[in-house]
Amino acid sequence: MAPFFCAANTFANSLSLTLVNDTSYVASGGLEERTTINRTLGIAAYEYRINDSTLFFARVEFSI
Repeated sequence: MAPFFCAANTFANSLSLTLVNDTSYVASGGLEERTTINRTLGIAAYEYRINDSTLFFARVEFSI
């Protein structure tokens, strides 16, 4: 079992989560004046290096 852990430590794994918040205010015009809109975009990414020439990458974007 020990060689497995030693080999796994040589490869880089990365997990990241990014949240982007946008707040907009409609001062005039549009259907509803003087309203505030809050939107949040989330981005999750995972990176796993299988060996020197193979990299697995997954990215998910979602709206909250």
